Amino acid sequence: MLLILQFPRQSDASMVSLLYLRLMTLVYVLEATERYSLHLLQTRILIAYYEFGHGMMAAAAASVAGCAKVAGFLGLSPRSVVADDLIVTEERRRAWWALHNLDRHMALACGDFMFTIPDPYQSDDFPCNDRDWFAGTVGPTARVGTASDAKFGQFARECQIHHLVTRVVRHIYEPAADEVFQLEEAVQLERTLLHFLPLLERTDLTYGRALFLFYSRLTSGRGPIPPDRLAAMEPVAVTIYNYAGRCYTSEGDFDYDTLSPYIMLSIYQAAVVYVHLQRLSDEQKYAGGLERLQIVLKNFSRRWAAATTYINLLESPAPDLLPDWRRIE
Repeated sequence: MLLILQFPRQSDASMVSLLYLRLMTLVYVLEATERYSLHLLQTRILIAYYEFGHGMMAAAAASVAGCAKVAGFLGLSPRSVVADDLIVTEERRRAWWALHNLDRHMALACGDFMFTIPDPYQSDDFPCNDRDWFAGTVGPTARVGTASDAKFGQFARECQIHHLVTRVVRHIYEPAADEVFQLEEAVQLERTLLHFLPLLERTDLTYGRALFLFYSRLTSGRGPIPPDRLAAMEPVAVTIYNYAGRCYTSEGDFDYDTLSPYIMLSIYQAAVVYVHLQRLSDEQKYAGGLERLQIVLKNFSRRWAAATTYINLLESPAPDLLPDWRRIE
């Protein structure tokens, strides 16, 4: 926990700290001596969050892949049950879903369709309500196949979002050979994503990232955005702008310790859309919106070093919607 709570000290300082190196060495020793446990897996997941949040994408990808293998070795899945122990069963389930979500988010952030965690079944359970879990109990759980308008806990809703992300990523990077089916699936995915658009104003921003990826499917995600794609992206960008401006502009509105690294990419992509909209129309509202989103990213940079990278990318004349982390690193 001490590692994940480390803040960047300078905007250009490396987050490969002495504590990080010592912890990684300890993890490697434990794995080499086959001291596998749920606690070790949870530690690896926190390290992967640290790497992802501070822009260490190659290290994060390697950590997620390693976590996936350890999770499989420990027999973790949404349907694995520890007899007569609901608490341990739920703890294992939450670890699996946390890894699932990070794996899917890495796919969105890096344009990588090689998932390391298998898809859940429609009958698999999401994590229980967070209030019950924090109170030390395991309440009722929703299932993957549960209707989207049902009541979910925050973590369970995040899991549902990332499960939908899987379909979007596969649609983009593993298109069906049947063009008619591919088009029908595109229409269905767009309808589903737009149905969830109101959630952007009160929950996780991953739907925004999924929509940006979906609407950029006719481009490479890099370079100029065609006007028709830009028009489709504008309502998503505006929604993210409203959410980010309300929740993350003033430092007193949020807690740096609990600031999620997942949010930065959505804010950056919304800012990219504003950059391109401003170039097309030269309207002042887009300049003002871009300025506020940059302020939000600056606030995030005090917690996560990756936000500084996003800020620097926005300085280019035509920033890419999908950053090429291989070139950045």
